Amino acid sequence: MATLFDENNTIFALDIGTRTVIGVVATFSEGNIKLLAQSMVEHQSRAMLNGQIHDIPKVAQAVQRVKERIEKKLKIKLHKVAIAAAGRSLKTICCQVEQDTTEELEIDPMVINALELSGVQRAQEMVEQEPTRGDKEKYFCVGHSVVGYYLDDFPINNLEGHRGKKIGAKVLATFLPVSVVNSLHAVLARVGLEQHYLTLEPIAACEVVIPEQLRLLNLALVDVGAGTSDIAIARDGTIAAYGMVPMAGDQITELIVEALMVDFMTAETIKRHLHLGKDIEYQDVLGLQMKASCEQNTTAPRTGLGKIGPGNNPTYLGIKWPSTAKICSVCRGWFPNPDTGGENCPGTKLGWAAGGH
Repeated sequence: MATLFDENNTIFALDIGTRTVIGVVATFSEGNIKLLAQSMVEHQSRAMLNGQIHDIPKVAQAVQRVKERIEKKLKIKLHKVAIAAAGRSLKTICCQVEQDTTEELEIDPMVINALELSGVQRAQEMVEQEPTRGDKEKYFCVGHSVVGYYLDDFPINNLEGHRGKKIGAKVLATFLPVSVVNSLHAVLARVGLEQHYLTLEPIAACEVVIPEQLRLLNLALVDVGAGTSDIAIARDGTIAAYGMVPMAGDQITELIVEALMVDFMTAETIKRHLHLGKDIEYQDVLGLQMKASCEQNTTAPRTGLGKIGPGNNPTYLGIKWPSTAKICSVCRGWFPNPDTGGENCPGTKLGWAAGGH
């Protein structure tokens, strides 16, 4: 029998990634987040490419396994889920909206939310008005952030509780193709889950890695996953830009596939063992047993690493990178786990790189 479960104070979140599906259940207590359970399942085939779902049934199977494991551990039934989206053709629109108010009433959260929503609606109209070639693809807003608020034309950090004649907000809205979002909804429907919250992956990453108190610095967040590398630029106290490029860990794996004549999953295993610095034995596509040194195996990946980063291009992905930006990299993958005697496990590593790009 399922235990009592307060969905109003607990959240189930899913990261439906190109290589893995990770689920966590957490609760909120006195301003802190307490992790109750987590589970990870790796895709057994390339059911997702570049952050987008290609094989809905196979991805649904992975999500179902994660859901069932967490339900078994917590003895509950999960119905709602929060997800973060990624994928091809990310569009970002920044627009400013204004609204007349009365000085007799304080500005409350409902008024602020309505102001932000009008900014998102304005951005949606701008996306729909963009000139396109051929069939026009529809876009869906997957998240937004506020660059700044204004009270009577003066910048202000928080509008709540103030009074004035006019309020304004500069909103940075992000959009993905409707087909990307629909595929996520199709997976959730197959496993009996209802979307409770949707955001963009770099927006979610910024909330953890670059909190508000660090955004006065010129920081660039680069989240390198398997299918996409997500980017966010923090400047002058706000998140100024988002970007997404379909080049990440899978592209390194594909270079190993070509260099060693192996299938993708074998190349993925080889890549995860490169950090050991030892010779690696493998079977190529002809069924021959082969052996290569670590130096030979790293030659191919090194040739592709430069394609993932911004290099010396100051307008990489249409983003103007601050000339003095420090880069915070989030590398998700398989790393040695001290709790299992060095056995590889899924995880996250953070790193900072100072200066330039």
